[in-house]
Amino acid sequence: MKERSKPPAQQPAQVSKRTAAPQPAAAPTLTGPLDLLRLQRTLGNQSTAQIIARRQPPLIQRAMYLANADDNIYRDSDNPNADYAYITKGQVPFFIEYDRVDKLQQNAAINTWRQTQKPRDFNLTLDGLAAQAAAGNTDAQSVINDLGSIYTLDVTGKVIPRAINLANYADQLLVSQMVSGAVERGASYWNVGGGSRLPKGAGTLYYNKELPEAAVLGLLGLDKSDLASVQLQPVAEKMLGYVLNEAQTSGANLFQLGLGRTPADVIYVSTVSATRSKNSRVTCAGMNFADDFSNIGGNQALLDGSFKGLTPPKSTGWLPGTTLTTVDRGEGQAKAMKNWNALGAAAWGNHALGYSLNLNQNWEWLHIQGAQIGGQTVGGNLVPGLFVTNSHMIPYENMIREWAKADPTKFWARFSATPLSGTVFTDRISISIHAQGHAVLGDLTLEPFVTFNPIAGTIVDKVAGEIIKRGFDKLHGVQSYD
Repeated sequence: MKERSKPPAQQPAQVSKRTAAPQPAAAPTLTGPLDLLRLQRTLGNQSTAQIIARRQPPLIQRAMYLANADDNIYRDSDNPNADYAYITKGQVPFFIEYDRVDKLQQNAAINTWRQTQKPRDFNLTLDGLAAQAAAGNTDAQSVINDLGSIYTLDVTGKVIPRAINLANYADQLLVSQMVSGAVERGASYWNVGGGSRLPKGAGTLYYNKELPEAAVLGLLGLDKSDLASVQLQPVAEKMLGYVLNEAQTSGANLFQLGLGRTPADVIYVSTVSATRSKNSRVTCAGMNFADDFSNIGGNQALLDGSFKGLTPPKSTGWLPGTTLTTVDRGEGQAKAMKNWNALGAAAWGNHALGYSLNLNQNWEWLHIQGAQIGGQTVGGNLVPGLFVTNSHMIPYENMIREWAKADPTKFWARFSATPLSGTVFTDRISISIHAQGHAVLGDLTLEPFVTFNPIAGTIVDKVAGEIIKRGFDKLHGVQSYD
């Protein structure tokens, strides 16, 4: 058996003593869920609610989230049947319906202009597109029709259509940018950080009636705007066990948190679904196939050789916090994985390896070590996995990023994955953390900190993500980050 790598030589492998993070001596503060009951008993419900409600600024919960990273398919939490493509960003991001990208790239007028005009003249034609359409030019109007509606986000993060006046100069520029972006780059990646990967919360949040609602939401880092699609349900303390049992028995997507009175003072039942995007395609070695490869033709040997050339997952040693910073994704996941998407790998696993993987969900290449914490977008650090697994990993990766930022020379992390039968697949990603004299964590070693199964998982929305982080606070008496 291969010997496990150890923390750096100056670090002890085990820690016998914790060092708590220093706390300000001024007004009453909360360092974790266990302090809620203490503060409530000292100051009373009303004062507790006022203090905690001011604890964190309101968060904007964007409705738009990245549902499929391989194909850059975005979804609206409020309209899960719609797929969008991110195209460009001004002061706000702009999207179009996902299938409009193909329509624009196949538009007859655009392809004629591209073939008959010099690049500079082609760009000038696109610049004047909206004005020409407003003047009645039928070719320009065909492009506008294929573009369809342009969407953006309002100040609350809600997806809304952007009104366009083809006679307005600013709108003409936007139309030109949208058409040019869709034709030249296609669906793009909207780089707004890890939080954009999580869908907005939806479902029911049960909480202990003995605790103030504002206090519970403040401790979770939520306000009512974050819970627009979540029903808040106070429950008598003696009935919490019944609610928890009913949710467990029904197989609900369940998250719970104790706040000092019971092990389940907060019970969140998420109803966010995880169905496959209608525009997801099985792509293998740059070619598209049916889910069952019924149209594989004479490509069996070619695909077999190409799949075997995908690098199996690799583990890291202990990495210092100074290296756990966001890195560029390079040429992207498709290039790194020889033009296979993760859905294609999963379908090939069923076809050639005898797996029974669920193709009715979104699949994507998962980073063993996330890009926001130093992981390269290369073979060996990418494995096929479900979107729901990636959604589960994000809150933990965000914690690691912030702990590394808080005290980089006193923090380490290690990322492990074992290949299944020497292939690109794994059924276990584990992350371990080590801190010594850390400003937030004190002395702490967790081997592992958390484990994930990439090919089976539970979807985590934004509300669930906050509950996960607060659960870590409670378990270890430290502060995770929002």
